[in-house]
Amino acid sequence: MNKLRIIFLALIMTFLCTSTALAAWSITFNKTAYDLDHFSQPNKGIVQEKWSWREATSPTWINGYPSTLQDNKDYLIKYEVLDEEGAWSLPEIKLISTRNINLPPVALFTVTPNPVVAGKALSYNDASYSPTGKTIISRSWRYQNPSGTWSSASSTPPASFSTVGTYKIELTVSDGIMSSEPYYQDVVVIPDNNPPTVSFTMTPATNFYDFEPVTYNVSYSDPDGDPCGGYQWALRKNGGSWIYLSNPPSNYEAYGAGTFTLALRAIDIPKYPQQSAKWSHPSADPNTWFKRTFTVLEGFVMRGDIIPAPAERGRKIRIFARAVRPSDLTTRVDIDSATATIIDTSTGKAPAGFVPTTINLAYDSASKDWYGDYKIPDHITQKGKWPDDGSYEVIVTGRKATTVKDYKVPFTVKGHILDRTIIVTTKLH
Repeated sequence: MNKLRIIFLALIMTFLCTSTALAAWSITFNKTAYDLDHFSQPNKGIVQEKWSWREATSPTWINGYPSTLQDNKDYLIKYEVLDEEGAWSLPEIKLISTRNINLPPVALFTVTPNPVVAGKALSYNDASYSPTGKTIISRSWRYQNPSGTWSSASSTPPASFSTVGTYKIELTVSDGIMSSEPYYQDVVVIPDNNPPTVSFTMTPATNFYDFEPVTYNVSYSDPDGDPCGGYQWALRKNGGSWIYLSNPPSNYEAYGAGTFTLALRAIDIPKYPQQSAKWSHPSADPNTWFKRTFTVLEGFVMRGDIIPAPAERGRKIRIFARAVRPSDLTTRVDIDSATATIIDTSTGKAPAGFVPTTINLAYDSASKDWYGDYKIPDHITQKGKWPDDGSYEVIVTGRKATTVKDYKVPFTVKGHILDRTIIVTTKLH
């Protein structure tokens, strides 16, 4: 499988016995196997390995690998691996000889990372060896660039590649007597990760009250098709210090009125682990991020009450209304105007027989209350209808710019003011 890469180095390590005709040699194995699709994983994408061996003259493979080798013989060692998708590699077979003959050395290496980002350093694991244990005394490296041209030979491998494409790296080694066959590895050079772009819109966009809900629509795009790895938000008020947020505010009641700047940047998740994740705006300074500036106005809700309670026919009631902060319902808020309208609690409409009248409330700058008087009619035109005894409501309405807020103040009507008149007479003797 082209995506699977395996090599192993078998070294005759120690001469164990010299007193018999068939002396034994110990052997150790250095192996490298990886799957390009899963190279960054701890197991490098390899889930199973298989070893087998035989004497060169034997037709039968033996499972496993030998721990010792007999003198004056040739052996074949085979190594295979299985990847996470269930595909076996082509077998890697090495000849190991304990005969007193000269065999050419074997060139062998791996290069990481692969793929590699253009301009980034390459790392090499040179596993070249001599089947007869001789020392490798020289190495000759060269590479073929994507256009097909070969470089000059060098004693050191290429450190990096600056141009995107597929390069073929070649290694030939020598033990001073014989030279190896060339060994090749393809290295794919990919472009560095490109940063994403990000922006956002707000609803409402500007000049809204701090209690109003705000929604955000974020637009993210990446030229490489990389998904977003996260956002970073920053907010400042009236040109002050930036504060950093995981998410933007759903409303600005906690921040109060003022001029705000909201900034955003995003980071991507590159396709290859060799690539560096990129921020849409690389500087950590929010002044360089995507920003929107807007004005938050002081918000309010309406509250009110009525005296006297209960109300009486033929008598005035005084309606009070006030605009207050939603957070504490106490702190007064300046608004432009306030009005009041009477409704029937049972219907939510103006009481039957009542012609709706808008009561324009006046402002008391000392108490910061709005107030107005209304006289309850004297006569009942129809039983059970206004202004008969019963429950009613006054809707107090406050206006500030384009924002309108209502609040229902319940009240009851009970009796006529004359019902409480006490006639005192003087008894004549």
